[in-house]
Amino acid sequence: MSELELALKDSDEEAQNTISKWQESHTALEEKNAELLSSIETYKADLDEAQNAIAKWQESYTLIEGNNAELESSLETSTANLEKAQSAIANWQASHNALEEKNAELQRSLDTTNTDLRELQKELEATKKDLTDAKEIVHTDEDANILWQGTMASLVPVCCIFKRK
Repeated sequence: MSELELALKDSDEEAQNTISKWQESHTALEEKNAELLSSIETYKADLDEAQNAIAKWQESYTLIEGNNAELESSLETSTANLEKAQSAIANWQASHNALEEKNAELQRSLDTTNTDLRELQKELEATKKDLTDAKEIVHTDEDANILWQGTMASLVPVCCIFKRK
């Protein structure tokens, strides 16, 4: 074989080796490309799941914000109602205290009036007794008056007799 044939054979072997290495490299790259495409598909699926989870979280967050706003409003209303109730209780307590003071004052007045009434009743009883005694005296006086009038009536004819003479 001639040098040229040998060189050509070497060159052909070298080209075959290069082509073989290139094919191996190409196959490895295709496998790597397939792996990467599979990973991309997995990542896309994971991304879709994450986006769905984020969308659900955002909906949940929006609902929670709405509930939070309602609860804050309810808390403000409850706080205002509590303040009104505390004010009403304070007003009621003040009114109650004033009524208790007025009641105590009225009770003292009633006690004084009852004492005065008892004294007046004693005076009335004494006056009734005096009146009864006076009635007896008047009755006795009336009896005496009737007796005196009877005596006078019996004396009148005698008087008239003495006058005529």
